[in-house]
Amino acid sequence: MTATEFRAEHGDPTTWTTAEIEAQQNLAACDAHPDDIKAAADRLRQLLAPAA
Repeated sequence: MTATEFRAEHGDPTTWTTAEIEAQQNLAACDAHPDDIKAAADRLRQLLAPAA
């Protein structure tokens, strides 16, 4: 998930909890990295995501 996708899914940022704000900021920071680091971050997100 990218920071943009997170924002679209979670709606109005003024209603976010502290945890949601931190999550969006962390995703935005990952999105700002070069592609090789983005790939590693995406893999980490997959590993940490709850099983569907």
